[in-house]
Formats: sequence, C-alpha cells, structure tokens
Amino acid sequence: RLDTADGCVNDSTQYARDGASWRRVLVPNSEQTVTVSEFNPTTGDYVVNRYLLSAEAMEEARRLRRRIEQRSCTADPEATNRRPNVPSTQRCGPVTIPDRSKS
Repeated sequence: RLDTADGCVNDSTQYARDGASWRRVLVPNSEQTVTVSEFNPTTGDYVVNRYLLSAEAMEEARRLRRRIEQRSCTADPEATNRRPNVPSTQRCGPVTIPDRSKS
C-alpha cells in the first residue's frame, strides 16, 4: 500500500515525488535493465516501464544509485524531493533494437 502523503510503500520502500506522481527507479546489479515504477494518486494509474540499457548507461545508473543516502521510508518532504532520479526514457535516450531482418 502506497501512502500518498509521503510516498512510502508498506512502511519500507520509499518512492520519490515527481510532480503529481510518486516514482521509484530500480537499478539491479544482476540485470541490464532499469525499472521505473510510477503511481499517480490523482488518476490511480500505476505504470511500470523497463528499459534495456547499454553497459555504459547501466554503470552510470548504478553510480547514481550509490549516491542515494535515503533508502528507507521518511516523512521528510525534503528527503523525498531531493532523491536523485536515474534516467527515464527522456533522460537516457531512445533504446535502439537492431533490425535483424536486413542481415
């Protein structure tokens, strides 16, 4: 359950405020994907997008993730607003899928 007052899920997972929505970015060590989960309390929409990134982009995302000090839930609005966001599609550029039909 997401607490829309502070962006906390199940008293353990902090989402960051992004305008009217709450966003969480997952950057696993064992995968080449970044997952962006976003909840909009006004519309009730919960959207999860996964992005396949290059090795260089994943390393940069992991570097940004290591800078996050606040890992658990907090009611401090400054902390939820200053969490650095790992790039979403607009920030990391388009994902190119090779056209194998032309080989």
